[in-house]
Amino acid sequence: MKSSIKKLKFGFEIQSNGVVKPAHFQERDFTRAYLPVPVKWEGAPAQLVFWNYASRKTPINSTASRLITHSGFDIRGRAVVITGSESLHCLKFDGPEWEAKMRSAHLAEGFKDMVLYRPGGRHQTYTNIFSRDQDDAFQIKMALWSAR
Repeated sequence: MKSSIKKLKFGFEIQSNGVVKPAHFQERDFTRAYLPVPVKWEGAPAQLVFWNYASRKTPINSTASRLITHSGFDIRGRAVVITGSESLHCLKFDGPEWEAKMRSAHLAEGFKDMVLYRPGGRHQTYTNIFSRDQDDAFQIKMALWSAR
Protein backbone atom coordinates (compact mmCIF):
# COMPACT_ATOMS: atom_id res chain seq x y z
CA MET A 1 0.00 0.00 0.00
CA LYS A 2 1.48 3.33 -1.06
CA SER A 3 1.29 6.42 1.14
CA SER A 4 2.20 10.00 0.34
CA ILE A 5 1.19 13.61 0.79
CA LYS A 6 -1.13 14.93 -1.94
CA LYS A 7 -2.81 18.23 -2.57
CA LEU A 8 -6.60 18.08 -2.57
CA LYS A 9 -8.75 20.99 -3.70
CA PHE A 10 -12.02 21.76 -2.04
CA GLY A 11 -15.00 23.79 -3.11
CA PHE A 12 -18.43 23.24 -4.60
CA GLU A 13 -19.84 21.26 -7.49
CA ILE A 14 -22.56 23.11 -9.41
CA GLN A 15 -24.91 20.81 -11.30
CA SER A 16 -26.84 21.95 -14.39
CA ASN A 17 -30.09 21.85 -12.40
CA GLY A 18 -28.73 24.44 -9.93
CA VAL A 19 -27.89 22.02 -7.11
CA VAL A 20 -24.71 23.12 -5.32
CA LYS A 21 -22.90 20.70 -3.03
CA PRO A 22 -19.54 20.85 -1.23
CA ALA A 23 -16.90 18.47 -2.58
CA HIS A 24 -13.18 17.65 -2.70
CA PHE A 25 -11.26 17.26 -5.95
CA GLN A 26 -7.97 15.90 -7.21
CA GLU A 27 -6.15 17.56 -10.09
CA ARG A 28 -7.03 14.66 -12.37
CA ASP A 29 -10.74 15.45 -11.86
CA PHE A 30 -10.22 18.47 -14.10
CA THR A 31 -8.97 16.57 -17.14
CA ARG A 32 -10.15 18.20 -20.37
CA ALA A 33 -11.58 21.18 -18.51
CA TYR A 34 -10.95 24.78 -19.53
CA LEU A 35 -8.36 26.70 -17.55
CA PRO A 36 -9.73 27.98 -14.23
CA VAL A 37 -11.36 31.41 -14.36
CA PRO A 38 -11.06 33.75 -11.34
CA VAL A 39 -14.50 34.49 -9.85
CA LYS A 40 -16.07 35.64 -6.58
CA TRP A 41 -17.88 32.96 -4.59
CA GLU A 42 -19.85 34.20 -1.58
CA GLY A 43 -17.70 37.35 -1.58
CA ALA A 44 -14.36 35.53 -1.54
CA PRO A 45 -11.94 34.89 -4.44
CA ALA A 46 -12.32 31.47 -6.07
CA GLN A 47 -11.70 29.70 -9.35
CA LEU A 48 -14.37 28.38 -11.70
CA VAL A 49 -13.61 25.22 -13.66
CA PHE A 50 -15.98 24.05 -16.39
CA TRP A 51 -16.07 21.75 -19.38
CA ASN A 52 -18.70 23.54 -21.55
CA TYR A 53 -20.13 20.80 -23.66
CA ALA A 54 -20.91 21.85 -27.22
CA SER A 55 -24.10 19.82 -27.53
CA ARG A 56 -27.31 21.84 -27.31
CA LYS A 57 -28.80 18.82 -25.54
CA THR A 58 -26.65 19.57 -22.48
CA PRO A 59 -28.54 22.06 -20.29
CA ILE A 60 -27.20 25.53 -19.56
CA ASN A 61 -25.79 25.87 -16.06
CA SER A 62 -27.21 29.28 -15.19
CA THR A 63 -25.67 29.32 -11.70
CA ALA A 64 -22.15 28.87 -13.12
CA SER A 65 -22.83 31.18 -16.09
CA ARG A 66 -23.71 34.06 -13.74
CA LEU A 67 -20.27 33.81 -12.11
CA ILE A 68 -18.56 34.84 -15.37
CA THR A 69 -18.68 38.53 -16.15
CA HIS A 70 -18.95 38.09 -19.94
CA SER A 71 -22.56 38.69 -20.95
CA GLY A 72 -24.02 36.10 -23.29
CA PHE A 73 -21.49 33.42 -22.29
CA ASP A 74 -23.32 30.28 -21.26
CA ILE A 75 -21.76 27.30 -19.51
CA ARG A 76 -23.28 23.95 -20.34
CA GLY A 77 -23.05 20.98 -17.97
CA ARG A 78 -21.55 20.79 -14.52
CA ALA A 79 -18.99 23.24 -13.15
CA VAL A 80 -16.76 23.39 -10.09
CA VAL A 81 -15.88 26.34 -7.88
CA ILE A 82 -12.52 25.85 -6.16
CA THR A 83 -12.30 27.78 -2.91
CA GLY A 84 -9.06 26.36 -1.52
CA SER A 85 -6.65 23.47 -1.27
CA GLU A 86 -4.80 21.56 1.39
CA SER A 87 -2.15 18.87 1.58
CA LEU A 88 -3.42 15.61 3.03
CA HIS A 89 -1.98 12.20 3.83
CA CYS A 90 -2.97 9.86 1.00
CA LEU A 91 -3.09 6.07 1.01
CA LYS A 92 -3.63 4.07 -2.15
CA PHE A 93 -5.56 0.87 -1.45
CA ASP A 94 -5.72 -1.76 -4.19
CA GLY A 95 -9.41 -2.53 -4.04
CA PRO A 96 -12.84 -0.91 -4.36
CA GLU A 97 -14.07 1.88 -2.10
CA TRP A 98 -16.60 -0.33 -0.29
CA GLU A 99 -13.86 -2.78 0.71
CA ALA A 100 -11.59 -0.04 2.06
CA LYS A 101 -14.48 1.39 4.10
CA MET A 102 -15.49 -2.03 5.37
CA ARG A 103 -11.96 -2.94 6.49
CA SER A 104 -11.49 0.37 8.34
CA ALA A 105 -15.06 0.76 9.68
CA HIS A 106 -14.06 -0.27 13.20
CA LEU A 107 -11.72 2.76 13.34
CA ALA A 108 -14.26 5.38 12.20
CA GLU A 109 -15.32 6.41 15.73
CA GLY A 110 -11.73 7.09 16.75
CA PHE A 111 -10.68 9.33 13.85
CA LYS A 112 -9.37 12.70 15.02
CA ASP A 113 -10.26 14.48 11.78
CA MET A 114 -11.82 14.08 8.34
CA VAL A 115 -11.15 10.92 6.30
CA LEU A 116 -12.18 10.79 2.62
CA TYR A 117 -12.47 7.71 0.42
CA ARG A 118 -12.21 8.40 -3.33
CA PRO A 119 -12.38 5.68 -6.00
CA GLY A 120 -9.50 5.84 -8.45
CA GLY A 121 -8.46 4.41 -11.76
CA ARG A 122 -10.30 4.22 -15.02
CA HIS A 123 -12.38 1.28 -13.80
CA GLN A 124 -12.26 2.24 -10.12
CA THR A 125 -9.83 -0.56 -9.31
CA TYR A 126 -8.22 1.23 -6.37
CA THR A 127 -9.21 3.68 -3.67
CA ASN A 128 -7.41 6.84 -2.56
CA ILE A 129 -7.91 7.47 1.15
CA PHE A 130 -7.20 11.00 2.35
CA SER A 131 -6.67 12.03 5.97
CA ARG A 132 -5.71 15.32 7.58
CA ASP A 133 -4.28 13.59 10.63
CA GLN A 134 -1.10 11.52 10.35
CA ASP A 135 -2.17 9.18 13.18
CA ASP A 136 -5.51 8.46 11.45
CA ALA A 137 -3.66 7.65 8.22
CA PHE A 138 -1.35 5.28 10.09
CA GLN A 139 -4.27 3.50 11.78
CA ILE A 140 -6.04 3.03 8.43
CA LYS A 141 -2.83 1.79 6.82
CA MET A 142 -2.31 -0.80 9.55
CA ALA A 143 -5.97 -1.95 9.43
CA LEU A 144 -5.90 -2.37 5.66
CA TRP A 145 -2.47 -3.98 5.65
CA SER A 146 -3.29 -6.51 8.39
CA ALA A 147 -6.60 -7.45 6.70
CA ARG A 148 -4.79 -8.63 3.55
